[in-house]
Amino acid sequence: MKKSLSVILGMALINIVSFGKPLEIGISQIVEHPALDAVRIGVEEGLKKSELEFKLDSQIAQGDMTVQQLIMNNFKKNKKDFIVAISTPTLQSAINTTNEIPILFGAITSPELAGVTSDKINVTGVSDRVPPELMVNLAKEILPSAKTIGIIYNPSEKNSEFNVGLLKEITKNNNMTLVDVGITSTNELPSALDVVLNKSDVLFTITDNLTVSSAPFILSKAKVKKIPVISMNGEEMVKEGALGGFKVDYKGSGVIIGEMIGKIVNGEKITDIPVFTPLQYPILINESVAKELGIKIPEKLLENNL
Repeated sequence: MKKSLSVILGMALINIVSFGKPLEIGISQIVEHPALDAVRIGVEEGLKKSELEFKLDSQIAQGDMTVQQLIMNNFKKNKKDFIVAISTPTLQSAINTTNEIPILFGAITSPELAGVTSDKINVTGVSDRVPPELMVNLAKEILPSAKTIGIIYNPSEKNSEFNVGLLKEITKNNNMTLVDVGITSTNELPSALDVVLNKSDVLFTITDNLTVSSAPFILSKAKVKKIPVISMNGEEMVKEGALGGFKVDYKGSGVIIGEMIGKIVNGEKITDIPVFTPLQYPILINESVAKELGIKIPEKLLENNL
């Protein structure tokens, strides 16, 4: 009964909150990366589309969770009107910091694993989840002889652990083998890559902040070994040298977040704004990489080639 009462009181606080002009918005991300940066740029665009007066306090934690928590503590101390959390670690830090300031998130693979549960009544946003089965299906279509998939990830990131768990099931059901190596720092990446690339027919990259921030190094090592790379959040990776991937509109996600903030300012309850998840992910192919590797790409997959 006490829990129910606290939830009701929390809802009342959120729904009657008044916002200053200009809006004070704290926006943070765990690391600098083109995909996460695109969300931040999109948020600003969405706020402008909503014709809001605002001040953005933009902070990057440089991969350090202690710094990330300090950022969130300062957002709370300074009584921001909104917090925008970009990436799973950043969202977890925001959720652990405040139950009162509205939190909008972006670049989150699994909101539930990040802590967005039914009792978190001050949180909504946009998920970037690409179903892992799409990656396996793409690998089977363009690399029919591939039997072993390699992946490197940070097991301390819940979204990464979640995706790797799904991939283990999916590859097993498709008579394929997943070679997965967990790392906790970029110092471990070179040796982990050597292990994975020596055992794999294709390398997968998922929405993992540690490995995504090291994309150029991963792609260069894979190129030397002539191992094709398929990326979950594909546009930047495919441009940089991955064979294929899926287009996730990170800037568009940010625009949606900005528009969500506009709805809340105009009186809509945050509890009435559901988490948005895209329904389609166009396939991207880097034709020059395919030629380098001697891989024939089916014509139907070349609609969005790079």
